[in-house]
Amino acid sequence: MPPALTFGVEFEFALACLVNDVQPPSPSPYDKLPPALRIQADANTIDIQSHCLNVVKDAINKVLHAAGLRTFIIPESDDDGTEYPKVEFQLSRWLVDYDNSIRFPDDLYDWVRVEINSPVMHFTPASITCVGKVCDLLTSNFRINCNSSCGLHVHIGNADKGFEFRTLQNLMGFLWTYDPVLLTIHPPHRHDCNYARNTRLSSNITRELI
Repeated sequence: MPPALTFGVEFEFALACLVNDVQPPSPSPYDKLPPALRIQADANTIDIQSHCLNVVKDAINKVLHAAGLRTFIIPESDDDGTEYPKVEFQLSRWLVDYDNSIRFPDDLYDWVRVEINSPVMHFTPASITCVGKVCDLLTSNFRINCNSSCGLHVHIGNADKGFEFRTLQNLMGFLWTYDPVLLTIHPPHRHDCNYARNTRLSSNITRELI
């Protein structure tokens, strides 16, 4: 039996925060969700957005870590000379990061753009269960908004072996042939958007053929 393929997921969302004594909008469409994350900022806090991001990263890290998941918060910058961990370290943990492409509602919340990256996992039922567990932990502990700017995508790999060229040829042939069918599992706004180009409409091979 061949070994299971490896994969990793990335999913994006906006997380609601309230700074100091700001009160949530009332009534709110989020009232049935967990409360917004309360964040304290003193008069010396120059960059509120960066402060909120750091607090959110730490809060998510604690929730995942308490559930037995290994985590790592990607530093906002390495200007202080701090070395990033080795690639093997990053690929074995859930990473809490930031994604500037995420949009959020225009209301009284301080929304923080968040991207979560999974570790490299083998494609097994246990791994799929783990991904679902992280989603449940996030939605049960934080007030989250997902809209058309938020995406989920999956990286497929063969551990550290890579794929043979013939395998990639077969994959592209399959994707091209069954593109209309594959599109039916996605909402219309994902059929050919900036971050998810359609194979038959916007790929390099299409441009070459045209």
